[in-house]
Amino acid sequence: MNSTLQCLCNIEKLVNYFKYNKKIEDYIQSKGDSTLTYSFKCLIENLWKSPNNKYILQNHYGKNINNKYFSPYDFKKKISRMNPLFEGVQANDAKDLVTFIIMTLHEELNEIKKNPDLSNNCQEIDPTNYDMVLQHFLQDFCQENKSIISDLFYAISETSTQCLKCKQIKYNFQSYFFLIFPLEEIRKFKIQLTNAIIQNMMDMNPFVFQQNQLNNIQSVNIDDCFQYNEKTEFFTGENAMYCNICHDQFSTYYTTKLYCGPEILIIILNRGKGIEFDVKLEFTERVNLSQYFQMKNFENIYNLIGVVTHLGKSGEDGHFIAHAKSPIDGIWYIYNDEIVSKVDNFKKQIVDIDSPYILFYQKEK
Repeated sequence: MNSTLQCLCNIEKLVNYFKYNKKIEDYIQSKGDSTLTYSFKCLIENLWKSPNNKYILQNHYGKNINNKYFSPYDFKKKISRMNPLFEGVQANDAKDLVTFIIMTLHEELNEIKKNPDLSNNCQEIDPTNYDMVLQHFLQDFCQENKSIISDLFYAISETSTQCLKCKQIKYNFQSYFFLIFPLEEIRKFKIQLTNAIIQNMMDMNPFVFQQNQLNNIQSVNIDDCFQYNEKTEFFTGENAMYCNICHDQFSTYYTTKLYCGPEILIIILNRGKGIEFDVKLEFTERVNLSQYFQMKNFENIYNLIGVVTHLGKSGEDGHFIAHAKSPIDGIWYIYNDEIVSKVDNFKKQIVDIDSPYILFYQKEK
C-alpha cells in the first residue's frame, strides 16, 4: 500500500486537484467521510501539508501531525471495509490495489451520475467503418465519464478482427487505464522474432551465422513490450470467432493496437505465476511511444515519474518499495515504509534493479 500510494501521491495534477479544487470540497461536504475520496484527500493533506488546513486538524489525523512520517491507518481501514480483498495484514498484490483505488475514485468523482440518454446513438453502426465506430465510441465514452481520474489515466485501445472467408475487417474500441505486459511471454516472443530474422538472413547467406538459437535471452525492453502488445493472433478450430457477415464461425486474425495514450501511463509487469523475476526489464527515464499509437496528431513522449519494485522471489513473500520523482524539486526518492532517502544513482538504484513491478510514466507536454 505504501509503495502504491507514494507513486500516486507524487502525481502533481492529482495532488493539486485533491488539495485545491473546490469540487473536492463540495463532494466531501455532501458525502461526508464515508468515501475513499475523503480518505485520499486527508492522505494528500498529510503528505503535502498546508498551514491551517481543516483536514489535518481532525483528531484521527492530527495525532500524527508532528511526526516525521504519516501512517495511513484510516485509509487502510477504509479500503478494507470497501473491499474484503484488503482486509487484515496479509500480503496483497500492488496491481490490485492501484486498480481498486483508480476505479473507486473515478466512480465516486464521476460527474455523470445517471445513465446518459443514448437514444440518439441507437442507429446501426457499420463495424467495418473505422471512423464511424471510433466516433460512436468517443461520443458514448464522453457522455459516461467525466472526472479527474478519467482525464489523467484513461485512454483508448482498438481491436480489429478479419474473417479469412469474407476478408472483412471489423473494428472495436475500448477504454483502458493501465497496460499489463507478461514478461515471460514477451521474452519468448522476442526469441521467436529474433530467430526468424536470423533464419531469414541465413537463408540468404548461410555463412553469416553458425547458430540461430537465442533461447538464452533473459531480458526485454519497453519496445519489446509494446511490439508484443500489438501482435496479430490467429484463431481457428474451436477458437474460431463468429463472423456476423458470414453468419458462421471461421478462422480469424485478431489484432490489438493502442489508439492513444493517457496523460499518466501505468504499466504493470506480469511475471507469470506468482511473481517470478527471471526476466529483466530494460527501461529508460524518457521514452518516445509515438509509433505505438494510431492517433498521430502529436508526439507521445513519456517521462518516468514512479516505480513500484518488489523485493523477493514470489508473491507470497518479499517487500514492495517505491521510487518516485518529486514534483516539487524534481529529485528521485526511495520510499521504504517510513524511511525516505534520495536516489544518488538513477541507473544503479532504479533502472538496474531486477524486479520493477509497476511503472508510472507521464506524457511530456
